[in-house]
Amino acid sequence: MADLAIPIAIVIAAWILQIVLSYRQAIAFGRRVADMRRLGTVTVGLGRGRFRGRTYAVVAVGRDDRVVAAEVLKGWSTLSKPRPIPDLTGLPFERLCETPAVAKLDAALRAALCQVVETLRKDRAAKAREGGAIVQSA
Repeated sequence: MADLAIPIAIVIAAWILQIVLSYRQAIAFGRRVADMRRLGTVTVGLGRGRFRGRTYAVVAVGRDDRVVAAEVLKGWSTLSKPRPIPDLTGLPFERLCETPAVAKLDAALRAALCQVVETLRKDRAAKAREGGAIVQSA
């Protein structure tokens, strides 16, 4: 039993470290999303790769429906940080799934960006329905 104490302690310490680093990464990511909210409407999309884990795309869209800022968070490590995607700035958000700038990105990031587009479309449609209902009832 004494022979197992050290390996068990190492596993527990590694597990606790992983939890702490994951928490710090989540807090930093949340702060970055909050910072981007100052630029416009922010939506987060999730893409999954076979071997690369999850990929998060964060897109800020301005009042003119164009991308103001876009960032990606991907990687296996809890030390990963969001990185900008400069080729998307200025594009209409509706075209994020179909432009040549997006076609050269990896599949998980393309899926995350397409999820952003779908989420924004649904949000806009819901707001239009709410606005239409208010106008019709007045």
